[in-house]
Parts: sequence; structure tokens; C-alpha cells
Amino acid sequence: RVFFSVSEMSIFALILLLVLAGLLILRQILDGLFSVSSSMKKAVTENEYLTDIQRQSVELNEIATSFNHLMEKFEHTTGELKQRVFELHTVKELYEISTKTLSIDELLNALLDRSMAVSHCQAGAVFLIEPGKESFRAIASKASLAEMAKDYFDRTIELLARLVVQDRKPLLIEDI
Repeated sequence: RVFFSVSEMSIFALILLLVLAGLLILRQILDGLFSVSSSMKKAVTENEYLTDIQRQSVELNEIATSFNHLMEKFEHTTGELKQRVFELHTVKELYEISTKTLSIDELLNALLDRSMAVSHCQAGAVFLIEPGKESFRAIASKASLAEMAKDYFDRTIELLARLVVQDRKPLLIEDI
């Protein structure tokens, strides 16, 4: 059995609505093609329909352009939807891990792994602020952080960590 939340159901409803809109536009395109072919048949026998054919060709071109634009938006929205579903699934996994483990290290490593996957990061670290010492200690790290120059890394982390502490918000560096 699979149960979906209200937000997931609304996302599916939105997708179905977009597919229906696409089908309606496709029907308009096919109706336009039929109309153009009928007009062309009449134009063979009568020259007065040439202007009508040109007008309908322009309309058909506009409909096709609108349909292509709609399809691009649909593909973009679908990509965003897949990312949001992946993020929700990741949150669910973290919740399940947190209910099964008592180890804070295991939980922080899982948090680091999942947050790196969601943000498509190649390197990441979780730091703990040590009270009273005004310093930071890496308690979890992954990927190429060990390859960075230690002095540069320590200074950069110190500056970035100060920003995190001042703003009291998480920090994501997209291009290190």
C-alpha cells in the first residue's frame, strides 16, 4: 500500500492538469492541420482561398510555438517536481534514521550524506561550535575536503562559520 500526503496529491493533480492542457493544445493543432488541408483542397479549385490558407498557416505556426513553449515549461516544472520529491524522500529517510539510532555521530553522518545528495555537492562537512573556546571542530566530513590545503581550509571555515553563527542559518557554498 502506498499513501500520499495532501501536498503530493496536489502535485500529481497539477501534473495531470498540465497534461490535459497539453492534450487540448494538441487537439487544436490537429484541428488546424485538418482545416489547412481542407483549405488547400479548396484552393486547388478556387484561388480565393489562398489568403485564408496563409492566415491559417500563421495561426497554426503560432499554436505550434505556444505548444512548444508550454512543453518546455512542463519539462522544467517536472524537473523541479522530481527534485522536490527527492528532497521529501530524503527528509523521510532522515526521520527514519533518527527514530532507529541513538548515535549522534551516525545521525550527523546521515545528515551530511543526504544534504550533499540533495544539493549535489562533492564535498561537505558538519562542524560543532565548541562552547567557551570560540572554535569549531569538524565532526563529519566527506569527499575532497581532505585534499584542500589545511591552512586555507581552517581560515575559510573560521570565516564562514562566523557567518553561520551570526545569521543562525545553514550555509551552502555552491562553488568552492
